[in-house]
Amino acid sequence: MERAQLASGEAEVGRDQLLASAGPAWRDLGPNGPFVDCHEALGAVGNLKPRRYHGASGRDPQERTGGIAYSLYGHDNAPRPAVTVTLTGTVEQSTPGVAQLAIGTWTHLAATYDGATLRLYINGAQVNSRAVTGAMLTSTSPLRIGGNGVWGEFFQGLIDEVRVFDRARSQAEIQSDMNTPVDPASADSQPPTAPGNLTATGGLATASLAWNASTDNMGVTNYNVHRSTTSGFTATPANRIASPTATSYVDAGLPAATYFYLVTAQDLAGNISPPSTQASAVVTSDTTAPTVSLTAPAAGSTVSSNVTVSANASDNVAVAGVQFLLDG
Repeated sequence: MERAQLASGEAEVGRDQLLASAGPAWRDLGPNGPFVDCHEALGAVGNLKPRRYHGASGRDPQERTGGIAYSLYGHDNAPRPAVTVTLTGTVEQSTPGVAQLAIGTWTHLAATYDGATLRLYINGAQVNSRAVTGAMLTSTSPLRIGGNGVWGEFFQGLIDEVRVFDRARSQAEIQSDMNTPVDPASADSQPPTAPGNLTATGGLATASLAWNASTDNMGVTNYNVHRSTTSGFTATPANRIASPTATSYVDAGLPAATYFYLVTAQDLAGNISPPSTQASAVVTSDTTAPTVSLTAPAAGSTVSSNVTVSANASDNVAVAGVQFLLDG
């Protein structure tokens, strides 16, 4: 989904996962229009997934003659993310991040300028700011996603969910943008792959499960563990017993029986994978009685008055308590 011009002064590119390679692979929003003229305030947000770094790579720049009116870089020459605005009089002001973004990982990058402070956000958290005053330079050049024609810089990786505003967004609004698709109708609909190699091992009142991780185009958020006492059952919300984020789970406090398990994976959009293959576990109960031996007084002893009585007790699981029965 792409919107070139909105009355509110907002430009958006939806879930297109634009690939910007080493060549000229940018996307223009325009050609020219009032939505790109953010001369009073700026808000720019979006997701990016770097493939590799080589020199500087512009992500969302609006060009001007001989330079950039404003830009949000995935990495500068450091390399680290950075936001730059050009004020009236062609004075460039920048605010960088503190570290390089991870290769091959989706990161939400956002920047704002409200006429007094230039701010940079990573994954919804402000990482840097700089006191800057003045109006941004007006430009009628296009807003380009993924590269620029001024210095021939191109982002190498994936770009998604781009938003540009003609006002500074609050941190709460940025965090909301980070978790809300530009176009809900084109939101992620691809489920994760099924968890592999599910195993279930029974023990005393427990079943220990383990499985191989699923993969997803946007990332797996959790797994759903389903249990039944009937083989060949179907995974439903009614028989879901846990939603761990790890690839293992211990089902405890079970009575003796044979239990059957399925595991599914779930992503951020709520898409659920096909179930794993079924695994079963035989859970046993504790049928071994504890043992106890009297340690004081000694066997055959004759005692009188006050006497200390003590014993040692052990069990294959645990001793809940010891009772002393005295006669005489």
